[in-house]
Amino acid sequence: MIKAIATLSLLGLVGCATLPTDTPPKWQNNSDHYLLSGRQGWMPGQQLAFGDNQIDVDKSSELRFVDDVLFNARHQSVTLNLKDSSGVKAKLRYEQKCDGHRGSLTIIEPNKFTARVSYQGKQASFTDPYNFTFGGHHYQMRYGESNWPQVIRVSRDAAPFVELHLGVSDGSWSTQDHVWVVNSLSAEGTKVAALLSGYAVTYNPEYCEYDEDDDE
Repeated sequence: MIKAIATLSLLGLVGCATLPTDTPPKWQNNSDHYLLSGRQGWMPGQQLAFGDNQIDVDKSSELRFVDDVLFNARHQSVTLNLKDSSGVKAKLRYEQKCDGHRGSLTIIEPNKFTARVSYQGKQASFTDPYNFTFGGHHYQMRYGESNWPQVIRVSRDAAPFVELHLGVSDGSWSTQDHVWVVNSLSAEGTKVAALLSGYAVTYNPEYCEYDEDDDE
């Protein structure tokens, strides 16, 4: 995705590129549509918002000398705190631990993902970033084929739930982030949809594939 964005930016400078158009989800007539803010601007990604929902994002990395320095292992925890104008709150925290892929010496455990979500007394833990159950419903997150814009779909019990289109052209060289949420949800379902929207935006499936050598 980074290479695609860089290529489009370069072509834009010489006037040789046309940004692809975006197609809303087929179920848009049964959805509420929002513009998502917070991925751009000052300190991007630390506070996401759409509708009356605000999602505070706290990312932290654990520095362990043996793991990080000698084996290039990486550890990250991300905490999402959702709040709205009525004071409703929900929380999702997930951790990504990467083994570093250095040599055949088995000291650090394989790549590991863990998450915990809580809302109004309900809690659940899961270890699959793409498939999990909470509040009696099964959720699945998947990515569209396009990287520009990036499309992320979240289903609930195999039915459309949330769809995000990130980096959509607004007709100029600026971009917008769009969120569609199915409009037949209960109050609880709406808040879970907002929380999972924040999760979909912040989760990086390539986090453990990162290599510092790529920056050189």
